[in-house]
Amino acid sequence: MIRSIENGRIRLTVSDSGAEIISALDKKTRRELVWCGDPAWWKRHTPVLFPIVGSIWENTMRVDGKEYHMSQHGFARDMDFTCIEETENSLAYELKSNEETLSKFPWKFTLRLIHSLDGSRVITRWEVTNDDSTDMYFQIGGHPAFNMPEGIKDTDKVAGFIRFGENDAESYKISSIGSKGCVKAEDSVLDCPGREIAITAGMFANDAIIFEENPPRVISIYDTDNKLVI
Repeated sequence: MIRSIENGRIRLTVSDSGAEIISALDKKTRRELVWCGDPAWWKRHTPVLFPIVGSIWENTMRVDGKEYHMSQHGFARDMDFTCIEETENSLAYELKSNEETLSKFPWKFTLRLIHSLDGSRVITRWEVTNDDSTDMYFQIGGHPAFNMPEGIKDTDKVAGFIRFGENDAESYKISSIGSKGCVKAEDSVLDCPGREIAITAGMFANDAIIFEENPPRVISIYDTDNKLVI
């Protein structure tokens, strides 16, 4: 099922499948902020990554001598959530462990996703509860994809800019994705003069840029005309 909430600035549309935001329309500019999910490029919009982020080696983990198999980014993004609360400005979803999840991840859990609107802001909150009797090891992450303005061509050397907050650093220790979706052993340094990175065609050639320590707290996207996008 598809559900929507809105205020004077944003209309937010969420699918029960994955509790995934599939649209965020800026009503002031009439611009869609979230990627359309074109399967020719990437079929998703803003999936939640749980209970792993990235991949585990050979898609296999071992707990107490038993093997469990899980594909990239876990299973939550492909499961139907239950909408447990719907208000004028928020949608709350829940996913509980079941036989299917326990065959891949040996802990009982409750995962809640709450999407809410606050003026021009969309806020997503994750709540993970360990319903088991032993320590539960997990990761969780967001994977939002945003629309860039129309008119960008594949031949453009620079498609826009990523800028960090004024209190963020200008240099970061980073790592990248290597064999079979796992992180490479060696680290490198990403220099960001003026706390800015140009968006280029090859910047994600290795899938992702991973900030290992003290990641930037504020991230903004600008177009080539220096106009704020997100």
